[in-house]
Amino acid sequence: MTSASAALTLKVAVKNTGARRGDEVAMLYHVPSKSIQRPPQEEARLPLPHRKLLDFHRVTLAPAASSAPLLFSLNASSLGLVDSEGNTYLYPGVHELRVNRGPGTVDELALSVRVKAPGPILVDTLL
Repeated sequence: MTSASAALTLKVAVKNTGARRGDEVAMLYHVPSKSIQRPPQEEARLPLPHRKLLDFHRVTLAPAASSAPLLFSLNASSLGLVDSEGNTYLYPGVHELRVNRGPGTVDELALSVRVKAPGPILVDTLL
């Protein structure tokens, strides 16, 4: 991907295999990898976040193997990271998207998105 306005769509199916009706919250996270190319002064001042919540969907499913498709739609600028001055940049490198259920669950889906750009792309500024 080479543009901050590029659209990203992720479709995830959630299934209830239990005997009772159930609620589920699927959360989409941005997990920056160590391959992200930020200026050295930013690396020293502000470490990469562990993860950033981008979106979530709550769904209620009937018992006995019912399922529902969830659609996460965002643009590449959602993968932007804030620098020490408060500006948001989309940095080149591998950005990982993860969908998981609730805190502490190990059941998750991961997808890597590679941003190709000659340098950081300014997405938003405080001024």
